Amino acid sequence: IDAVGDANGESSKLRAGNATYDQAAEKIELKDNISVAISSPGEAGKPARFSDLTAASATAFLGEGGTADTKSVDRVEMFDNVNIVSRQGEDAPTRISSQYALYQKPIDRFDLRGAVHIVTREDDRPTEVRADNAVYEQPQGRIHLTGNSSVTQASSLVQGGSIYAELNAAKKLKFAEVKDNGFIKQATAERTTEVAGPRLTAAFDDGQVLTRATVAGSGTASLTPANAADYTRLSMSAGQAITADFKGEG
Repeated sequence: IDAVGDANGESSKLRAGNATYDQAAEKIELKDNISVAISSPGEAGKPARFSDLTAASATAFLGEGGTADTKSVDRVEMFDNVNIVSRQGEDAPTRISSQYALYQKPIDRFDLRGAVHIVTREDDRPTEVRADNAVYEQPQGRIHLTGNSSVTQASSLVQGGSIYAELNAAKKLKFAEVKDNGFIKQATAERTTEVAGPRLTAAFDDGQVLTRATVAGSGTASLTPANAADYTRLSMSAGQAITADFKGEG
């Protein structure tokens, strides 16, 4: 079954083994290896946005207005073995997998649950996000993670019970706030840095290098050099707070 709708420069193509259209509720129930391809025109001079969604089953909710032939998809709720590829223009894609997803097309927002894995930009130095649950606000570059949360990029690891992360324009981690057993680790050619505490923040430069870390509450921080001739290990601990600024690589 194919269903194609075009409205205001947007297009949606739905495929499934079986489909049921509830006209009163303006929704389409899709079953048996579904796929949804959505393209939206770019705003403020930006390139068009493309989203390819697959799952075991899904419900597509149609937007208000238009005719039967020009209805556009407003949001898609997907169940089991969800895989999403999102890209803008010719940029490298973002890849998402989970067991459940609600995609809100007008605001390009993903509500994800169950074994969430996000590769924010598929390139040679990807930023990978994992959690039990996540909300990804793609245009704003904001990710809210809960349950077994982690963000890895280049030689950095940020993990904890929950993480609020902000991405830069290249979709790389620039800031993270970690709660519940927070831990940050970065290994460079010169040293390995580790910071731990109940609540952490971390800032990264455009080269994905840790520049600042803070701990609220009792925490620890350590620097271990790659060359033990420089120094063996620098460790610190505090009962209330730690703030550490790093000069970057070198």
